[in-house]
Amino acid sequence: MNDDRQDVCRNVNFDCSASDVRLGIMGRYHLPPFSQLSPWVGLGIGYEWGTFSIHQTLAGSTNTDSTWSGFEFANIQLGADYQIAQRIALAPFFSVSIGQYGHRTDTTTGNNTTLTMDDDLVRTSTHEWILLGVRFAFTP
Repeated sequence: MNDDRQDVCRNVNFDCSASDVRLGIMGRYHLPPFSQLSPWVGLGIGYEWGTFSIHQTLAGSTNTDSTWSGFEFANIQLGADYQIAQRIALAPFFSVSIGQYGHRTDTTTGNNTTLTMDDDLVRTSTHEWILLGVRFAFTP
């Protein structure tokens, strides 16, 4: 996010929000277990939509919603299922995703008008998501 947007979002008269939704498919391979630990690796691909919104809290103000979308070329995961009960595992994991937004839509509303810009991006670059997490796994 550029500095201008960060400055706007610090203002008390603005509400800002951001999100990223990813949808894809992933395969996971479990390595041979030892003791109560079952390590695994995963590889996936997908598509993602990132959104950023700036809404003024004053009446009659201008609001902007931006959405970027594109392919997630690779999602690599490492983890291990640690058996904590007969059919329940606690599973810490590490994930790295590499993607590239290729399309952008900006919608600005204000003064009873709406302006929408919908473009394929000419200058693109890859981006990464790094995630550390813990999940619960229910085993058969």
